[in-house]
Amino acid sequence: MKIPDHFRKVIVVCDNHGGWMNEEGIEILGLFDFMLHPEALEK
Repeated sequence: MKIPDHFRKVIVVCDNHGGWMNEEGIEILGLFDFMLHPEALEK
């Protein structure tokens, strides 16, 4: 995925996994982390 901007890319998934970043630099967060821990987006 090549989008020429400087915004973070975040995908929220239904799994209960901790956050991680894929090889394309997209951050993936679990739904519970996203909803219950808003500070997870400030990393």
